[in-house]
Amino acid sequence: MLIIICSIISFAANAAPKTVAIYVDGDITRAQNQIVNSAISERMMQYPSYAIFERNETFINAINQEHDYQLSGEVSLDQIRKIGKKYGVNYVVSVVVVKDQGRTYMTAKIINIESGQIMKQSTLDRPGGDTKELQALANQVIYRILN
Repeated sequence: MLIIICSIISFAANAAPKTVAIYVDGDITRAQNQIVNSAISERMMQYPSYAIFERNETFINAINQEHDYQLSGEVSLDQIRKIGKKYGVNYVVSVVVVKDQGRTYMTAKIINIESGQIMKQSTLDRPGGDTKELQALANQVIYRILN
């Protein structure tokens, strides 16, 4: 029995981390987008079960196209799989920021790129929307997803 437990623990410790790309969109400037992305990346890097993929323009364009397909109802499971395989990620953390009537709302989702399933989602809001508030929201929303 002890040998089996040790083997399971050893296997879990050596399990490959989930590769993740972070995509941020919404009512924020490019600089604020980078701040939110950095805050989420830093928080996720504290969890060894996740490996963060450095996004680039090509990846962002592919995600934007996929988002357009989803809105049109034309997305297929094969298209989602192709993006994941092409960019070597298993999951996408999609973050949307909306500012309305003096409040900032942030929704984050962890999406399994192969199945398209939303694994976890969290939405939080705060008054205002300056840089410090965006950082705090990003930390809180990703913390809620990861725990």
